[in-house]
Amino acid sequence: MKQLFITGLLITTTFFVFGQNAEGLINTKEVERIEKVLSADDMMGRKTFTPYIDK
Repeated sequence: MKQLFITGLLITTTFFVFGQNAEGLINTKEVERIEKVLSADDMMGRKTFTPYIDK
């Protein structure tokens, strides 16, 4: 039983070791552009039920 548990544990932990490489998925220039658009003053907060939500 103990050997079966350890074997199962080793099999499941290998899934976490081989993750995706995020380097090719995230473009830093695009992230900066999106952050600048969302943090711009002309967005005026965009809270729900405010007149600025429909910009």
